[in-house]
Amino acid sequence: MNTKRKKFVSFLFAASLSSTSLAAVDDDESSIGFDSIVKDLTSSTSSIAQLPGSDPFDYVMIHFGVGLVNSYISYHSNVGPVSGLHQGFQATLGIDLFSKNWQAEGAVRTFSETEINNTRASLHEFDLKIIYTFTSYSSLEPYMGLGVAARYLDVTESGKVSKFTTPSSILNLGTAYKLSDGIAIAGEVSYRKPFIDETAERSAVDLALRLNTHF
Repeated sequence: MNTKRKKFVSFLFAASLSSTSLAAVDDDESSIGFDSIVKDLTSSTSSIAQLPGSDPFDYVMIHFGVGLVNSYISYHSNVGPVSGLHQGFQATLGIDLFSKNWQAEGAVRTFSETEINNTRASLHEFDLKIIYTFTSYSSLEPYMGLGVAARYLDVTESGKVSKFTTPSSILNLGTAYKLSDGIAIAGEVSYRKPFIDETAERSAVDLALRLNTHF
């Protein structure tokens, strides 16, 4: 092998080693770059997952309240139309509907037996309402609600007891005054109207004073 051929073979061998080394370096850099991208994406995803308040249930609060109720009830009896004031007590339990403005509320109400126009009447009631609280930047929070009620009215006349189960609609308006972050006192007025005619009850207008809390 002459001198020129030896130099040419040496050049090819050196070029082959150089390309192999460069490819290895490129592969290492690509691997490092890919690992870095994966690591960055993973850390970003973890940061997003750990953001406070990302769980919608963080905004859901449970509401509980008790109150005194005065209800002016109108109903029919054997002696004709009867209307009178009944005093009662209520307990409410509600939950936010993934918003501080919207709330679902259930209530249990009971009224003592009252004598009006030679009749005695007692009433028990179960309510379910959807309530909207208007956004307010003061201690006063007005609200309104719509719902349905199951009312159980017992009327006693001349020793005979008549029982009536009445599904009714509810419309209520109220205003709560915040005593603290978790406690409020509220006054509300509501109107109840039967869905059916086959009942002694005709309508009711209520005034309630309630103490509310949430957690």
